[in-house]
Amino acid sequence: MQVFLLFHANASDFEIRSSSENADNPGNSYRYDVNQDGTLDNRKTFAFVTPGVPDGMHVDTKGNVYVGCGDGVQVYNPSGKLLGKIYIGGVSANFQFAGQGRMVILAETELYYATLAAEGAFPGTLYH
Repeated sequence: MQVFLLFHANASDFEIRSSSENADNPGNSYRYDVNQDGTLDNRKTFAFVTPGVPDGMHVDTKGNVYVGCGDGVQVYNPSGKLLGKIYIGGVSANFQFAGQGRMVILAETELYYATLAAEGAFPGTLYH
């Protein structure tokens, strides 16, 4: 079965706020089952991201989910349990796995390089 993850900028399903409106608003993330015809069913809460709104998501080869947020990058296991944070003390504007054991994190005005015991999903297809 395929699963689809969706991150909302706040707890409302119908209202999306940008981080510039209130960077302290938490955001929910949901998981959905993907049906054969591509439609989504069975919405369940995956994780509650705080501080800040979830912005950007990547998955490693073990299925762990990495989410940019208000204080860096949060790491969740495939069930949605928070495993830890890559804390940068500010908003992670974007991030990307950069090969085995490497991640580049772009903050609003700074660039960070993190080493970790993980590799982005689909190794070798997005980087060499």
